[in-house]
Amino acid sequence: MNSLTRIHLGFFIYGLFYYELFIYEIVELGLRMETYRVGLLYSTDGTYRRIASNALLGASYAIEQVNADDRYPFQLEGVHVNPKGNLDEYINGAQSLLKSGIRHIAGTITSSARKEVIPDVHEHQALLWYGSPYEGYECDEHVVYHGACPNQNLLQILRYAVPRFGKRVALLGSNYIWGWESNRIARDAIDSIGGEIIEDTYYRFDTTDFRLSIENIKSQKPDFVINNLVGESSYAFLHQLNDAWSAESLPVLSSNLSECELASIRALPNLRLFTALTFFQSVNPQFTEKVKMAMSCGEPVSSNFVGAYLSILSLANAIAIAGSDDVTSVRAVLGKVCTNTPMGHTLMIAKNQHAILPCFIGERDGDDFKTVKCYPPIEPNPYLIAQQFLTDMEPLNSSVKLRVVK
Repeated sequence: MNSLTRIHLGFFIYGLFYYELFIYEIVELGLRMETYRVGLLYSTDGTYRRIASNALLGASYAIEQVNADDRYPFQLEGVHVNPKGNLDEYINGAQSLLKSGIRHIAGTITSSARKEVIPDVHEHQALLWYGSPYEGYECDEHVVYHGACPNQNLLQILRYAVPRFGKRVALLGSNYIWGWESNRIARDAIDSIGGEIIEDTYYRFDTTDFRLSIENIKSQKPDFVINNLVGESSYAFLHQLNDAWSAESLPVLSSNLSECELASIRALPNLRLFTALTFFQSVNPQFTEKVKMAMSCGEPVSSNFVGAYLSILSLANAIAIAGSDDVTSVRAVLGKVCTNTPMGHTLMIAKNQHAILPCFIGERDGDDFKTVKCYPPIEPNPYLIAQQFLTDMEPLNSSVKLRVVK
């Protein structure tokens, strides 16, 4: 071996050593990549298990997407707790997650559960990422709301329904703050245009007997019904109303009934089901098919799925901008977060920490909702400040403002 060959061989060995050292450092960096744990507080048992299970799928899918995306210099690890629809278990579950050092929790479905865990979220200086529609009249600095509030869904479906069906209305709701406030807002809106409320009744979560309300609805014959019941109660009411109704098909409106629940509701030939949500499968069939293939399941990609999915993506984007999952840092950059959505727009978070969301009005078509009206992204107005009802509905007095309750 001549001297020139020995020199070349020396350079080769020297270069190979540093190349291996470089690869070792890259691997070590990858192994040391920060992992942020995220609490997933969803009840996969109980009366609204279908909704929560679908939301859990959405959150889990988002975590998988973040972890597979090189643009995020960190990993997310979901830690699921199943409170089984029990409010005490929500408290216990939230405390367990927070005491373990978790700073961000995605979840709860009902407003009663959300309100139960907020004090613990405050105590631990954490953030709750809430992806379900809710009744408004809340703006908590420790909650980031990715579900629609009433001006983004309930008032929009009323704008759609009143000119088409009339303004004699029956209201039914679950007996907690979602039902109370949603029905109150609907009543105020209908009252403001000289309408009539012929029923305003509330039922416990586990109620499945609606004979008294249905008898009144049959005798009074409202133009439409607003159904603010939740879970199994909602399904039982719809079945019983359909069986009792013999007149022309009766419109029943919701702002929480989603596609993940339709398999639990048989054909209702005497009713027309309408709902106001932020997403239907028909809005983006390509996204729907992609998700179903990736998740290897036949579960619907409902608005509950998408609300949880976008909550996690927004959290990941905020962490990427802030440089860590530190809550103060994450809250400081919420206004800079831009999240691509399957609805075709870029989701942004308003100063009140509510997402700016579109509204799709859909009518049931088998196990899907067919879009009959869509509204572009709407600024969240959870307290309905200076909110006008049906401002573009010419036959009615659109100058009357909703009463604001503080």
